[in-house]
Amino acid sequence: MHGNLDSIPTDWFCDFTSENPEKQKKAIDARFKALKEKLQKKQHVIVGHNLFMDLGFLYATFIGPLPPTLLGFQQAINEVFPVVFDTKYVASEGQDSMSPQTPLKDLLKPFKRTKDGPMVALHEKHNKYGGREMDHEAGFDSTQ
Repeated sequence: MHGNLDSIPTDWFCDFTSENPEKQKKAIDARFKALKEKLQKKQHVIVGHNLFMDLGFLYATFIGPLPPTLLGFQQAINEVFPVVFDTKYVASEGQDSMSPQTPLKDLLKPFKRTKDGPMVALHEKHNKYGGREMDHEAGFDSTQ
């Protein structure tokens, strides 16, 4: 299975100034092991907008060197993430591939015109979204 996290030292997560650092390290080791097992069993679905470069970065950072060809990369990324949904690709299907006008904010416009749109429950930490201040902030909502 891809995504070997064994090279990440769990010492990074320990507070060695605590009363019992060895006990803390054992607890962190156990939690880290459980997390790795859970991640390896999960069938992840990747959803993004214009995410080719993001997929390349994820692969190179967490899985290994990028394959030398586009076809090789496509096959390798689909082994790890069997379902990849690129909203820009879907929105631009059938258009001129060199100049599709499909920024993420434009994809939201039809949904704003509907009176009875879908009910979206937002986490309290994401109170800027949902028509209040903004619809999306690249890099922020993907990491929270």
